[in-house]
Amino acid sequence: LYKDPGLFQTDIYNSPTQLWYFKFDAIDSRNYQSSSDINNFTIEKDDVNIQLISGNNTLVWRNGTDYATLKVNITDVDLDGPAQQANVTFWITMNASDSNSWDSGTVTLTGNDGIAQYDFDPGCPYTVGVQKWRVATVPNALFKSVESENFTLTIKAPFTLNITYPNGQAFLIGTKIPFVGIIKMEDECGYVVGASVSFKDNYGAAWYSCTPVTDLGNGTYNCTFDTTNRPYKWHNIKMIASKPYYNTYPT
Repeated sequence: LYKDPGLFQTDIYNSPTQLWYFKFDAIDSRNYQSSSDINNFTIEKDDVNIQLISGNNTLVWRNGTDYATLKVNITDVDLDGPAQQANVTFWITMNASDSNSWDSGTVTLTGNDGIAQYDFDPGCPYTVGVQKWRVATVPNALFKSVESENFTLTIKAPFTLNITYPNGQAFLIGTKIPFVGIIKMEDECGYVVGASVSFKDNYGAAWYSCTPVTDLGNGTYNCTFDTTNRPYKWHNIKMIASKPYYNTYPT
């Protein structure tokens, strides 16, 4: 019950957003009194808007401790100032090939400056490539729900090459030798398929290509090298691989 005539004050950050009722009572010195009709008003959640600060078109490596700083500013439009202690949820897609593969979201809290920040450190569930991210002011009891536009970030990852065959064996000239190599992600997130791979045989200053290279679909690649008319003694084998959003390695 508020008794100050003509004055209603409440703490905007602690008032429930609900319907409030009021009326006016009047009493004179002879105790004659009268009351107005009961009226109502609603305290609404504050309007807000979102401005990007950083993190759009940023690059992050999935291995190690690298992270992407995603940062937005939330302004309380009604107070014309920062939206303080507002919940802000960040969502990021998990599959670069599926624009609707949003994760479950990470809730952060704005500071007194209205800034919300999420240091995104991608793990194995997030594939390499261009991912989308967005934010919304949810869940909030005091601020309206507003969603940002979609921004982007790029996830990259390193891989390692390993020639598994041959490995020190001897062959007669004229033998057709299978060259076998494996591409594995350095961050232990699995094997790399769909890479551009080449194998080369080296003897002295001479280099011989081994084609075609077959992708077995499990991170293994092979070709068959015909040793007919090739010089005898020890040869070296080189494997080269590349794929968008991965580093390029020879071995």
